[in-house]
Amino acid sequence: MITDKAKNALRNFYDFGVVYWKLDLEEKPHREMCNIVQAIEDDPETPYGMSIVPRGCYKTSLGRAAAVWMQLRQIFLFDNVYHRIMLTSAVLAHSESGLRLIEGQLRTNQDIIKDFGKLFIEHNGKGAPSSRHPDGLMLAPRIERGEIAAIAEPSFWVGSIRRVSTGFHADGAVVDDLNNKENTATDFQREKTKTYWELIFPIIGRTDRQGKPCKILMNATPWHDDDVRGSILRKEREREAGDSKYKSKWIVLHKPAVDEAGVLFWPTKLGEKELEELRDNMSVGEYSANYLCDPVGKKGFVSEDEIIFKSREEFPELKQMRLCVDPSQHTKAKALGCYCAMVV
Repeated sequence: MITDKAKNALRNFYDFGVVYWKLDLEEKPHREMCNIVQAIEDDPETPYGMSIVPRGCYKTSLGRAAAVWMQLRQIFLFDNVYHRIMLTSAVLAHSESGLRLIEGQLRTNQDIIKDFGKLFIEHNGKGAPSSRHPDGLMLAPRIERGEIAAIAEPSFWVGSIRRVSTGFHADGAVVDDLNNKENTATDFQREKTKTYWELIFPIIGRTDRQGKPCKILMNATPWHDDDVRGSILRKEREREAGDSKYKSKWIVLHKPAVDEAGVLFWPTKLGEKELEELRDNMSVGEYSANYLCDPVGKKGFVSEDEIIFKSREEFPELKQMRLCVDPSQHTKAKALGCYCAMVV
């Protein structure tokens, strides 16, 4: 049995992040970010969540907290100790660092240990089972319950683009920055990353042991219009346009550090002064991807050096415009998600 405080935290991810994961969360913007995690757990019609928010807003920290929160919900709300969550990203080192952080919390976070009991079993050197597993971490309640033939993978295990564990299975995945600047640089690299993304679906399957849809939480930085994030969003728009009854399984939070109306996403940390300093010290592409959450192509109509950021009120009133559109709907362009428009 667990305390009422612990049960309440398992029903409210924002509270779990503050009370147990010890993050300095603020109502704006973190409540909105936590609502994505809450929605994929609570609503079976939206089992996939995507956060596209500025760098430094705790999206990676919240993703790791979400992995533990989801496991604790399975154990204490649904009596399922055999749940498996895959942690994956562009590079294996990033996934492994997330696993180490989770291990540290399970071993040393006294509030978690006090209210949820022992979750990590240390290796005793005598051959007894421990929570350390060659491929990840095994939670103590599962070790104590005993293994079953149908489940071989540990409670948490890691993957990356170069480590495609197609023989493994999971009941959910936390995908953190699957695309980065390097693997979006060429058509080949983007297609390779999208191929890896497609392999995740047979790994996690359709439903977990409770018969509920398997969950995917993705944190993304927009590096290219046709990265994994961009291709998912484009396909969802196409499906919705082609079928008025289609309901996307994705719930998406896409917010820049400052929107067109001048509204700040995290006013107390990423204010106007801070954003101006970042913009002055970064290339247009880096700043746009990381803080405006909008990719800037390197082969567009102008070079990055020619792009100048101005506030909306500095532009003169638009009186006349001629717009010519070339959709470039040839086979290769469509496959690459290349829909061009030229403004004259």
